[in-house]
Amino acid sequence: MKRRLFSVVACLGLVFFSSHAVAGGANSNLKCKSSAPRQKVTALQGSIPGDFAEFNLLLKHGKKRLYFKDKKGYTISVISRLEHKVFTLSLFMPDEAPMTLYALPRSVKYKQRANGAFKASFNAVLLLAPKPGVRPPRHTAADYLQDVKMKCSIDYSI
Repeated sequence: MKRRLFSVVACLGLVFFSSHAVAGGANSNLKCKSSAPRQKVTALQGSIPGDFAEFNLLLKHGKKRLYFKDKKGYTISVISRLEHKVFTLSLFMPDEAPMTLYALPRSVKYKQRANGAFKASFNAVLLLAPKPGVRPPRHTAADYLQDVKMKCSIDYSI
């Protein structure tokens, strides 16, 4: 019963916090790199929305690269309240499964700076992402990166 209540409260909190934005703010800079030593190096980095929807992300897996930009028909959703240990990024692509990255709450370290700026670091899981070098349409599990453990940092300044 307690878990169910916690899940409902957490979901309501995510809906409430997802609308958070800093007025006049710029995009945040996100940098993530895989943390498993035996895996091919995977990295996700770029500019994610502050209070506007422009974004530019690069996903690297080994030597292969895949770029995501708002001008290519992709849409992004960022739920970020790092001071409350909440961060989720979902990237929606036409005719594909969404790419999802989420922070592990216990790992979030957050530091508020002047003028609403902040810096944070956290461990995350890249739950699902299209594998760079594989052309759409992607149909099999081998066409996607799944459950990649990453170390991330995010920096926001006005």
